[in-house]
Amino acid sequence: SVAKFSVLPPPNVSLTSEYAPIISPDGKKLAFIARDASGKNMVWIRRIDSLTAQPLVGTEDARNPFWAPDSSSIAFLSGTKLKHVDLAGGAPRTLCETPLADQGGTWSSEGVILLGSSGTSPLVRVPPGGGACQAATGLNRERQERAHVFPQFLPDGRHFLYLARSTKQGNAAVMVGSLDSKETKLLLPSSSQAVYAAPGFLLFLRDKSLMAQRFDAGRLEFSGDAFAVAEQIAVNLFGDGMFSTS
Repeated sequence: SVAKFSVLPPPNVSLTSEYAPIISPDGKKLAFIARDASGKNMVWIRRIDSLTAQPLVGTEDARNPFWAPDSSSIAFLSGTKLKHVDLAGGAPRTLCETPLADQGGTWSSEGVILLGSSGTSPLVRVPPGGGACQAATGLNRERQERAHVFPQFLPDGRHFLYLARSTKQGNAAVMVGSLDSKETKLLLPSSSQAVYAAPGFLLFLRDKSLMAQRFDAGRLEFSGDAFAVAEQIAVNLFGDGMFSTS
């Protein structure tokens, strides 16, 4: 069944258009970046069963938020630092320095974090608990790849989706990579990101329609035809789809 509802910004606060609101993995909470009257960006949290949202203390100037796999905390960028903060309270903790990582993030059940580049570089890998960042992928020069963005771990916690942008028109594609290998697999040509949705679908944009197609995360293969699940999906300035799944 389909349920439709609006999430309005709190009084004297405006939603930003750079980052999509993100639903928590457990499907119970929504996080979004909003700007208050003073021009300060913060992460706000709204429970799906609530009519009000609350700002997360310590998330001033936040960018690129993403959830921990257990839905208990949020990671975000502030300045050149990747931080995370528990929803239960406490000060944010710095995980690493990463100046160019504004395009998506994902957090595995084993604690590994992958970040998407906002420049011309591959995905960045952050070890469990934080520490020095290192490259998690390599740009394919034959495909004229210029950046890897919007990573998302698949259920095994080792393989991940990402969008490979290219300097060649029509060459951008959703790829699969692995923490255990530099080998990659092209899944589908696309200028926007794709996300995995249990129990076995990939969601992606086609024009402004949100499409779903059955996807075996073990074999890394599609089956059946893609079908539309929503229409008129917004995109940000970079052409990235403004959608999220739990």
